[in-house]
Amino acid sequence: MDALERVKRMQGKLTQAQKTLDNFENYLKKFESEQTNIHSLIDYYGQDEWHQDRQIFNDPVLGDDPVNDLLIDNHQLTIKMLEIATKIIKNNRE
Repeated sequence: MDALERVKRMQGKLTQAQKTLDNFENYLKKFESEQTNIHSLIDYYGQDEWHQDRQIFNDPVLGDDPVNDLLIDNHQLTIKMLEIATKIIKNNRE
């Protein structure tokens, strides 16, 4: 591979990495702001109002599984972000 090909390849990697970081930053902002909604669900879930509403309405938000699954997914995603961040901070290339 000659120098020009190598530089073009590296430029492509730079462009792709910057695009990915920009996209991730946008999604991370959305994820962070969504935590307010998740905490509202946590506060509602299992409380007296939730039990009363559950007896009146048949809605997925009132079921045990959807909210619990969301909380588990949120927790697992947060752990995954920490694992990736730890690798980056340690300069681990894996």
